[in-house]
Amino acid sequence: MKKLNLFMIFVMLLSLVISLAPLVTTVHAETLEHELIDEKFLKLSYSSESKKNSNEWHLNFKRRSETTDTEQRLKFKLTDEKDQVVAYPHVKHMEAKEDWLVEKEFSMETEDQITIELSKSVKKLNLYVQMDQQKGDELEENILDRKKSFTLAAEEVAEKQESSEKQADTKETSSSKGGAKEQTGESKEFIGPKQSKASPQAARANMNLMYKPLYTNKKAQYKKDASGEYPIYAWQPDGQTHVKNHQGGSEGTPITSWDGETSWDVTRENYTSSYIKYGEASNPNLWMRKYAQQTDKKDEFKVKLNVRGNTIFKPGVDVVFLLDNTGSMSDRGRKKAAVDAVKEIVKNLKKVGDPNSNAIRVGAHVFASYDKSLENDWSRSDTHHKLSNKPADWDKIATSYSALIPTGLTFTQRGLQEAADILNDPASDIGEERHKLLFMLTDGAPNSSWKPLTAEPNSSLYFDKTLITSFDMGVAPNYNKGLSLGATGINIRFTDKLTVDNQIISSHLTTTNSTAYELKRQGIEIHSIAVQISAPSDGSDHNVYEVLEGMYKTATKKANATGDTQNDYFFYHSKYTSDLTKQFDEWYQTIIRTVDKGKIIDPLGDMVELVGEPKVTQVSNGAPYFDTETKPAIKKTNNDRQIEVENINLTGGQEIEVEYTIRLKPEAVSNQWYPANKTTTLAPTPERTNDLLEFGIPSVRVQLEDFVIPVEKVWAGDDNDYWGLRPNSVNAVLQKWDGSAWKDVETKTLNAGNNWKSEFSPVEGGADHKYRVLETLRKKGYKQARVNQESFTSEDLVAGGIKITNEMLKGEYKFFKFLEDGATPFTNDLPKFTVRQKGTNKLLAQDLEPNSAGQVTVSDLPMGDFIVEETYVPLGFKKMPFFEIKVTENNPPTSLVAKVNDSTEAYKATNILNDFSLQVEKKDAENKALSGATFNLKGPSYERTEVTGPTFNFSGLKAGSYELIETKAPDEYSIIQEPIRFTIKQDGKVEISPHPNVSGSGGINGGANTINLKVTNNKAKAGVLPSTGGKTSQVLLLVATGLVVSGICLGSFYLIHSRREG
Repeated sequence: MKKLNLFMIFVMLLSLVISLAPLVTTVHAETLEHELIDEKFLKLSYSSESKKNSNEWHLNFKRRSETTDTEQRLKFKLTDEKDQVVAYPHVKHMEAKEDWLVEKEFSMETEDQITIELSKSVKKLNLYVQMDQQKGDELEENILDRKKSFTLAAEEVAEKQESSEKQADTKETSSSKGGAKEQTGESKEFIGPKQSKASPQAARANMNLMYKPLYTNKKAQYKKDASGEYPIYAWQPDGQTHVKNHQGGSEGTPITSWDGETSWDVTRENYTSSYIKYGEASNPNLWMRKYAQQTDKKDEFKVKLNVRGNTIFKPGVDVVFLLDNTGSMSDRGRKKAAVDAVKEIVKNLKKVGDPNSNAIRVGAHVFASYDKSLENDWSRSDTHHKLSNKPADWDKIATSYSALIPTGLTFTQRGLQEAADILNDPASDIGEERHKLLFMLTDGAPNSSWKPLTAEPNSSLYFDKTLITSFDMGVAPNYNKGLSLGATGINIRFTDKLTVDNQIISSHLTTTNSTAYELKRQGIEIHSIAVQISAPSDGSDHNVYEVLEGMYKTATKKANATGDTQNDYFFYHSKYTSDLTKQFDEWYQTIIRTVDKGKIIDPLGDMVELVGEPKVTQVSNGAPYFDTETKPAIKKTNNDRQIEVENINLTGGQEIEVEYTIRLKPEAVSNQWYPANKTTTLAPTPERTNDLLEFGIPSVRVQLEDFVIPVEKVWAGDDNDYWGLRPNSVNAVLQKWDGSAWKDVETKTLNAGNNWKSEFSPVEGGADHKYRVLETLRKKGYKQARVNQESFTSEDLVAGGIKITNEMLKGEYKFFKFLEDGATPFTNDLPKFTVRQKGTNKLLAQDLEPNSAGQVTVSDLPMGDFIVEETYVPLGFKKMPFFEIKVTENNPPTSLVAKVNDSTEAYKATNILNDFSLQVEKKDAENKALSGATFNLKGPSYERTEVTGPTFNFSGLKAGSYELIETKAPDEYSIIQEPIRFTIKQDGKVEISPHPNVSGSGGINGGANTINLKVTNNKAKAGVLPSTGGKTSQVLLLVATGLVVSGICLGSFYLIHSRREG
């Protein structure tokens, strides 16, 4: 009995195991963004996605010009692994040119995405990137330094099984620099590609407040038409008609808003009219204008430029003096010289200061070691002076500073932070975006700092290439005390280097410059004077060159700097205390000048040349005169094609005037307006901001004495008479208005022999004599003649004379291309068409393809007859017959009408699918060929029987559904009960219904149109009924069910038998 029980349990378990379903695997895809370029002017990245049958790349870009006078456009070239250019998608605002995908227009900024979808076999793309730049009329191509391509790799789909709980291990690798952990791509914490650290250039670009422009350029507006190029909003000197100057205006107003002044007398002094003004409208920081005037020579003109400055930037300037009062300041008279210099600058500031205005506010902070045991008699009111517009408060700065006895170490870092706190004090915020200046005086490098907490690499920092991003500094005003960190005594360099976030810190220069870096990033402009800097020569600390570099890099770098030396920063090393007053005076000038070391760039226009020498003078208006050092300098450059004025320093109403003479070149056309200059700019503060302001550009013209009227016939849109529709000649008639009617003056014949050009004989000029030119007859196939100027005098005739334009009439015709049903369009393998002129065989269009709706558009059809031929037939289909399009003039003849078979309805063309052939291979379970079977195939208007085998061939199959039936099986083999079904679709695709005895495929197959089936017969077994089509799982289920029933029966028998015996 025990054996019987075990057998029953085994049977039931077996039935359960057979009924289990397989596990389902789910695939998840992660898309990662890969950064290629991260600069202020250009950001470029890509992501990719792996699909079932293709790989897809998404290219994201954002660009922005760094100056307001330049516009740019991007260019991309994408190639596959064999460096073959890929097929570009349609991208709005871009076009394909010579293997490149190029933005259609130049602009200051844009942001877009390009999506490329390619075959699954393409795993990598090569991306070439370039940029063109346009400044005025100057075009500079390929300005990016990088010539190599980027590699864009397709992402592998990350597959994760939902049934699995196992996660990939995180692989951690120690870096070579001491313990940094790097996560591999297998970690579940890994997100996207590892980001590279910013370059020095990128770090500098990120400090976007450091060189922030003070003004918004007021861009002058110009028009270019048949009469030339000239200002839209123009004024002319009284009595002068051959000059147009741009009107004046104010910053911040719309581009259509100008002063509206149309004329004034240039023979008298006038220093109020036609200026473009920047700053407050009532009291501008800057005034600038440019204008031309006629001379006693008809082709020469005098040009003048004016620039005027003011005393204080509007809305205002906040100044904080950071003054060193460490123990070493008592040496060699440094403290006394510093106090005297502070008194002098305060005295000068009081001359321009106004207690009733916030134009200038001044504060100060005195720093040393911040050690209470040494500075116990220092009060906060003595060392910390908040911003004030009251000159009386400024006097307290020098007084308090003078009274403090120098002592202690140099905690420059805290001094910088305290100064920044004054500039950023919310109590001093008056709701204005003010210019912030920090002027620091010190006689030594820092030897005390706060403890660093976090850091990151930054190659622009000094002494170490480390930016400390946070410190254990405490809270203002009770900041933590300074520490020597790894330094000994008063040394600057650390004996024991620190490591924070795997970054090396070895000097107080690094800690101090990290704090200065943050201040500059906030937009605080730091100027520094270092007094009598020295260093030990025994190697125990930084040498003097390292100290100086660390100190000058605390200051702000000049915006126009091209190097990285002391002179590229707002820093001065004073070897003598007597120099301090002079340096403080330079600080004072920086505060009060609205033009500081400014520069004018003035290139000449293409059609003018310079006459004589340019000059620059100061306008005598009561403002202080320039001294030798502040006087501007003028020079000619670029082979006398450009004028430059440098060292422009203006304050308190000071104004300069630049003057020179230009002459129109001999090839200038009569009455044509020409710009006197290309884009002319003023950089008012090039060392401190990126401001670049444009002058208005005047235009000039010359009038020739004889009035000769050129005439030209222009044939537009006929591709140099490609279609042969032009006449042999046309007549142009010159007429003159006599006060009541037009009278013929002269007729000129224009033809190919005179290149369709001529000139009428000279006629009387002047504003009182009005003319016009006509063409009397219209040529069939062209629009009515159009004349570029309806009537004219010698004063306003367009440049180049009269042009009579005949534009060829063109139309379009649309037809459809479908599959055999006349309604279904092709989707993948598209047909192509060529259109040629009937009789001449001239090509109109080729490789035309239908759109997704099956529509084909034939554009630019001239008058005539044209043949449409299918030049590429989709694989597996028959070529369609050609058809003819007849194009004639409409009524009225302002357009064309196209017809096929005398109908304007869209013609519908079709392709007939080629017949298919079917091959059936008969196999046994061991894949050996079997003979002796018989198959019958039935389909639409088709029935055929094939016998014997093992290969059975059927031909002439058309689109439709078919059944293949085995009517006789090979001897000793079971016959296939279920019919074998398949369908040939109109587009040539073949669908084979699932069948347990059949495998195979079918389709167009390169145009062969074939179906191949392998049919397997199972050997019949004695005593076992042949299969009738049930699936294996159904058989197993029947077996399992039988076993379960048997077990139940045996169990019941056992129980009954046991009770009877009991």
